[in-house]
Amino acid sequence: AVLLFSAYRDKEGATKSYQEGLAFIRANTSAPIYTLWEHGMGHGVLGGKLISHFEQGYVAARLAARILNGTSPADLPVITNSPNVFTFDYNIMREHGISDADLPAGAKIINAPVALLDRYKNLLPWLAAFFLLQSIVIGFLIINIRHRRKAEKRAHASEARFRDLAKSSSDWFWEM
Repeated sequence: AVLLFSAYRDKEGATKSYQEGLAFIRANTSAPIYTLWEHGMGHGVLGGKLISHFEQGYVAARLAARILNGTSPADLPVITNSPNVFTFDYNIMREHGISDADLPAGAKIINAPVALLDRYKNLLPWLAAFFLLQSIVIGFLIINIRHRRKAEKRAHASEARFRDLAKSSSDWFWEM
């Protein structure tokens, strides 16, 4: 395994950025690459317990807000719980045959495929309502069709009766 820290200089003294160093290491090793920085994720790094700039900024902002609200800095507790989070890249995990069970409890996984149900779970109530409404409309249409067919049968029967009556009455009229 490789632990990628940050930007560095190579043996010729050339300075390399984080991304350049990562690209060089990826091109020259098949070992999993761990990092300490959240910004390296999604670029070929497996992961690790990452320093999250967002989480550290959030914790610092909460402390600053307390100071601005009148709390003395001396009264603020020392933060012993790290805001850093174990984060791993699903694609790189698969490259190295690492399963979810191999990760620390509560680890965050990025780039994991999202199940269809999870992706569209907010649409499910709307779909259910749509299908329910559609079923109700179809039910009313079926009832309407049945009523119309019965009415058509009655109309045909009535027409036949009147036709027969008209035939018989005209015969009777001419016979007199």
